[in-house]
Amino acid sequence: GISKNVFYSDVKRTNITDVRHVVCKVLRQNGHTFTDIGKKIGRDYSSVIHLIDSYRPYNEKLVNEYFKILNNG
Repeated sequence: GISKNVFYSDVKRTNITDVRHVVCKVLRQNGHTFTDIGKKIGRDYSSVIHLIDSYRPYNEKLVNEYFKILNNG
């Protein structure tokens, strides 16, 4: 439930970053490179690596729901 403009913006609120985290993880699981994911979400590859490997979600329960939605949708 976030707008495309907010997703691609520099906003770093936890709920937005949690969504970016899920999107990056799902894309990576589907075989995309870090560079490719970065291009898709408007970030560089090092930001993608951080989102996938180091980022700790603020709301783990909601993040799990996002994973279910993206993996089943």
